[in-house]
Amino acid sequence: MNEQNYGEAIAYWYLRLNGFFIITDFTLHRPEDYRTSDADLLGIRLPHTTEIIDGNDVVYCENLISHIDLSKQCGVICEVKTGKLSGEVKDNLFRTPYVDYSINRMGFLKDNSQIKKTLGIESVYTDNNIVIIKLLIADYETDDSKNYKFISLDVAYKFIEARLDSCINIKFPDRFFLKSAFIQNLIWRLGKRRNA
Repeated sequence: MNEQNYGEAIAYWYLRLNGFFIITDFTLHRPEDYRTSDADLLGIRLPHTTEIIDGNDVVYCENLISHIDLSKQCGVICEVKTGKLSGEVKDNLFRTPYVDYSINRMGFLKDNSQIKKTLGIESVYTDNNIVIIKLLIADYETDDSKNYKFISLDVAYKFIEARLDSCINIKFPDRFFLKSAFIQNLIWRLGKRRNA
């Protein structure tokens, strides 16, 4: 995982703790004569994903899971914004050439034309085997909720904190195996709070 700003770190760990394998800062090389850009996070979650910590199945965030079907292969194209969304920033969220490029990279199907058509106008594509979601994780929601699903940075952070706190006795001694200063610091603080 590369160094990230705090919003991208929160989004990364939110998706990671919800069972996604993540690519960070995926470079989108000049699709259809647009400038090179990046997708903050691309994620894939397989249908039989499980994680057991201290003998217990982990709990996933209902705010996210309500948008996807866990019995299917899941993909997420995630943009992260930490300030107000307006003007050019808002207009450039989930631009079609960038979404299409991301869909190709995920590789769910050889022919992605139906996925691209659906995600060109909707926030979620689903069929018998696949669900792909365009997800904005940000401080502020915009009025474009049909074009993408929204989860606030606060919701994502609180989920991470609650998940880690629920297994702090395991996570605290193992925190250095998680190669993220953000997550190590959070585990350290939760451990200190628990032992205060």
